[in-house]
Parts: sequence; C-alpha cells; structure tokens
Amino acid sequence: MISISAYPYLITRNKSTGKYGLIDTNGITIAEEIFNDITPEYFGRREYVYFGKNGKTTVFSKKDRKLYTLAYQYLNPLPDKYFSTYNDKTKKYGVVDLEGKVIFPQEYDFIRSFTISGKDFIYLKKGNEEKFLDNDLKNIIEEGFQVFGFYPDDLIIGKDNTYYSFSVAGKRLKELKNISWIKNEDVEYFNPLNQYSKPLVCRNNDNFYGILDGKGTEIVPFVYEDIITFGNAENEIVVKKAGKFGVSNFQNEPLKEIVYDKYFWQKEVLRLDQNKKSDFIYFTRFKNNSDQL
Repeated sequence: MISISAYPYLITRNKSTGKYGLIDTNGITIAEEIFNDITPEYFGRREYVYFGKNGKTTVFSKKDRKLYTLAYQYLNPLPDKYFSTYNDKTKKYGVVDLEGKVIFPQEYDFIRSFTISGKDFIYLKKGNEEKFLDNDLKNIIEEGFQVFGFYPDDLIIGKDNTYYSFSVAGKRLKELKNISWIKNEDVEYFNPLNQYSKPLVCRNNDNFYGILDGKGTEIVPFVYEDIITFGNAENEIVVKKAGKFGVSNFQNEPLKEIVYDKYFWQKEVLRLDQNKKSDFIYFTRFKNNSDQL
C-alpha cells in the first residue's frame, strides 16, 4: 500500500507486518518498513515526517533527506530545527534540536511557536515565568512581563497592572491608556486552526468592559458591565448592561438585544432566558445546524 500524504515522498506499508516505511518518487527507500506508525505534517511548512517505534520518534527531514532518531514520543516542530517535547507523565514540555540535544529541559507548562511581523519566535511559559525567544534564542521580553495576546504584527503584554502593545520588529512599547485589567485567555486555545489570539476583553479605569484588537485599538466600546467570550474560535460574545444580557460579536454587531435575565452555554448554541421563555443563537461555526432547533 502506498500513500501520497507525505508528498513528494511516498508512505509505504507492508501488508504482512503492517509496518510503515518511506520511499521517494523514484522508488528509492528512505526508511525501511519497520515503524509502527507514521505522521506527515499537515500544517505549517511541512518539513518533516514522523515515524513512531518503541516510544521513540524518528524524524525525516525533507530538506536534508536524512533520518534523525530522537528519544521522545511526542514532538512538535518549532523554528530552526527545534522541536518541543512533551512528557505525558509529568505533563511538562521541553525543547530539543534535530540532533536530540536538550535546549530547554522538560519543565515548562506550555511551549509554542509564533510568526510575528514575518519573524519566527518560540514562546515558553513556566508558572509566572514567560519567555519569547528570537532565532538566537534570546528573550526579547523583559523579565516580569506577561503576554496577553499574540497577533500577526504585535504582542499585547503587561506588567504591574500596566498594559502595552509591543512591536517585536522595533521592540517598542506603546502603553494602552485607561486600561486597568485584561482577561488572560487560556493557552489551550491555540491549535493549527487558531494561530493567533482573539481580540482581548479589557476593563477600563471606570470599570466598564470593552474589547481591543492586536494593535490596542478599541473594536467593542467600553460600555458594558461584563463581556463573556467562549472557547475555540467562537465569534459570538455575551454582553451585560444594567443587569441584563445580550449577544454581540467581535465586529460589534448586535445579535440579540440586551434584555435577557440569564444565559447558558450549550456547546453549539447559546440559550438566553427571559420571563420563563428561552431564545437560542448558534455559534457561527455551527450555524449550518440551526435548522435543528
């Protein structure tokens, strides 16, 4: 059996053993059929193919046309031939290079790569310690700063209850005026479909809530008692004013009037209750199912 999912290389599978291997388009063997599983990269640069065997991962570099055996089961590609590793017993991450050299030990809570202003960076988080590393593995964020948002051109960072838009290209800070608090989103939000942060829910010095984009520009005005966002890539938000709830979105488009007493998040849909009656609104990515209501 042959699969083209690692093109321009071809995945082979031995019918009798069920083991996987790899050949090039000329039929030349790259990897013998000795591996239990195989995972091509489906996102990003697609530079590598991953083979699993006995709790270890062998990485095939398409650029080098070489196989590298690493003593780790879970790997994710980072810039410049680095990989994040994961220990499922300790639930911690580390960084190694393609040769298996340990760059950072497995003691971090979260590691991920971001492309900001056309440059690649590696973000590491361990408790309250955060690093944002350039290609030289130099931390470009001063100690004590926390990253609240990752965006194509800028970061939103904060320290001592003061918040800034940070240009990674010019390493310049621009203070976000009249902001007293920013909601810190869970890092588990990120996946191949969510490359960057959502716009940020903030509170101003008058205790009203609004939303800023990645440049610190107001996109939802600061007129609400509260704003509630939801997981994944949901565009809908619940807004609260005068003790009542309604639904808007990150484009500041009103979707449900602010007249409801309660709201409930039911996975695909928001339920809003008023006077013992309920209205429903589907999240954008589930709207094709709305005929079921």
